[in-house]
Amino acid sequence: MRFLLYNIRYAAGIGRHFHLPVPYSGYFKHTNGNLKKIVDFIKLVNPDITGLIEVDSGSISQKFYYFREGVKRLVIELELADLSVFLVHLSLKFRHRQYQLQDLYTMTNSVKKPVIVAGNFNAFKGERELELFLAATGLKNANSNGQPSHPSRAPRRQLDYIFHSPQIQITDFQ
Repeated sequence: MRFLLYNIRYAAGIGRHFHLPVPYSGYFKHTNGNLKKIVDFIKLVNPDITGLIEVDSGSISQKFYYFREGVKRLVIELELADLSVFLVHLSLKFRHRQYQLQDLYTMTNSVKKPVIVAGNFNAFKGERELELFLAATGLKNANSNGQPSHPSRAPRRQLDYIFHSPQIQITDFQ
């Protein structure tokens, strides 16, 4: 199975123009062809499952959960025959992220089949910030080499993670 995780940032694009005329004003602009580029990229990768983060709508999920803390609270669970996939986007605030990880532990712990938990974890302090969550769940990081994921134009740190149950064997990670 090929899984693609992609934070499309509402198809708003990147670069200095994103913050003009005021910081973060890019979120209110038209996608200006970015959505077509994203769709073309997804077609090129040809994944079996695509997990999109920062999208306004369009999921075929079976379950929606909400964190108790933070601005971004939605957790989407896609339940398949042999596994469940959870998509998340955790808070920018450290304290809120810790509460969200506690909630996420409760959600994933109730699932009796292997899981994938993927998304933007905003772990600015690195994977160490996620150690308790990983120890409690037993999940493994698919990115075993710690490849950076942010910012997309010149990645320097890992904010996006794909965690998986030990029963799931990873054959390649990019």
